[in-house]
Amino acid sequence: MGLRQTADLAKLVAQPQPATKTTNIAAKTEVRQWRGIRIRFISEFIPISVYSSLALSEVRHHVHHTTPFINLCQPRIYGVVLCVGAGFEYNPTSLTHTELTMLNRFYITLTTLLLVSLSTYADITEDVTHGYADNNGVKIHYVTVGEGPLVLMIHGFPDFWYTWRHQMQALKKDFQVVAIDQRGYNKSGQPQGVENYAMPHLVGDVAAVLKHLGADKATIVGHDWGGVVAWQFAFALPQMTERLIILNLPHPVGLARELASNPEQQKNSSYAQKFREGSPKDPDIMFGGPMNTQTLSGWVRDPQARKHYIQAFENSDFDGMLNFYKANYPAPVDANSPSSPPPPPPPPKLNMPVLVFHGLQDTALHSDGLNNTWDWIDADLTIVTTPEAAHFVQQDAAELVTSTMQWWLKARLKP
Repeated sequence: MGLRQTADLAKLVAQPQPATKTTNIAAKTEVRQWRGIRIRFISEFIPISVYSSLALSEVRHHVHHTTPFINLCQPRIYGVVLCVGAGFEYNPTSLTHTELTMLNRFYITLTTLLLVSLSTYADITEDVTHGYADNNGVKIHYVTVGEGPLVLMIHGFPDFWYTWRHQMQALKKDFQVVAIDQRGYNKSGQPQGVENYAMPHLVGDVAAVLKHLGADKATIVGHDWGGVVAWQFAFALPQMTERLIILNLPHPVGLARELASNPEQQKNSSYAQKFREGSPKDPDIMFGGPMNTQTLSGWVRDPQARKHYIQAFENSDFDGMLNFYKANYPAPVDANSPSSPPPPPPPPKLNMPVLVFHGLQDTALHSDGLNNTWDWIDADLTIVTTPEAAHFVQQDAAELVTSTMQWWLKARLKP
């Protein structure tokens, strides 16, 4: 079997075929033909309430004359069990030794592909343990998974802990990964009043979770507003910040520079000024539309994930979301005006390793803000940009972000 024939076989498997439902367990079976080889594929979604060995035996029955046979099950898909099977049915005497060898190799490849495909369906919500920390009467909800050195993740706007699902799934093998809901979001406390969302409270929320977990320090990870909090946490509590990972949020000095002098960044930030001055009830507050669960979750591409987001936003306080901007986002500054306030003093240089990701398609935060980051950090700094990803780089470029986090963190573990 030559390369061309192998490619033909691969194309056959990739071609969409009409599926027919079988009886009893609503499995889908597809049969395809190639050079006398019948290839059967089966898949089914079984409600967990009826998932049993009997169901698996019925699945096997649908491909009972196939050799060899693949049967994989993933029991963590939104309340159902996904079972996928594939088998080859052929007369060995009709194939040459080379063709049998190539068929066996294809079988191994198919097994690998099925395993990879099933892993993408795994839902981290089934693996995590939920908990609450207390920061002066405000409950901070978190989820935790895995064991090892502590990695604490902080989401931005509009988001919740689930934004880190891809990274949590991979890092849990070597680390204890904790992801929080910031105050105002999902299951965390939602205090009233702009003053309750000032930066000291947000930094205190992270410290409260670490204290609750009995940890002296952790790798702090933040995206967007979570990135703002992560930077400020590292400035205020460097002794608790073992390493720092920031996603699509330039160093505060770089961001302030761009806000003061870069017309493109000023234009990009107009939405933030609208959030500072407006109300969730304004009909055009959310980029020209109303603020509701649909508009807040509109950026989420995965339809299954979006269901989680809609539910989380139903539990959230929209006023609290905007209070992050009202309490902390700088007002527009005219650098040429004599009445402009002096710039704040620069933050201290950081002495822990820092990893920065930035999706270059971000329309809110300009990548020019990354320039000179190395001047403000007295430790190793790694900057990773990706031209295809936008603001939510942890989801837009999940594989790149996850694999980079893994090697970066492992390379800095103390023996």
